[in-house]
Amino acid sequence: MSNSLELVEQVAQSGVFDDMAPPLKVALFLGSLAFLTTALVTVTAFTRIVIVLSFVRRALSTQEIPPTPVILGLSIFLTFFVMGPTFDQATETAIVPYINGKIEGGEAISNAANALHGFMVRQVRKRDLARMALPGSLQRSAQQRTSQAWLRLFL
Repeated sequence: MSNSLELVEQVAQSGVFDDMAPPLKVALFLGSLAFLTTALVTVTAFTRIVIVLSFVRRALSTQEIPPTPVILGLSIFLTFFVMGPTFDQATETAIVPYINGKIEGGEAISNAANALHGFMVRQVRKRDLARMALPGSLQRSAQQRTSQAWLRLFL
């Protein structure tokens, strides 16, 4: 994360966006913002931190102190603190080599995804991961099979 400003400057100076029409630039910018918020919630520790801080607020028996925007701000700060090593790894293995022209775009995306994947796998228990990966292998009870049969009958 220490080189993030340098990376932004390199991308800005590369001239990649110079030939695009202004409406296309705006559309790409807004689309990237939507993607960034989705990524913040799904592939980082943000959601877990918000939940923990909300539990702490409830445990202190304070309904609105600290206010929700403060909890969200603290969660964003803590997310970047917790995810710092992962972001550094993605920067070193994907972004810098791509900007320098050493790797192609697909390989850069794969390298960054591998860094995020490693973080996410470390946050999940193996038993829970196996349970979600093989939902069809769980034994269903007779009551579940009967209720599913009735549901199929009505649909």
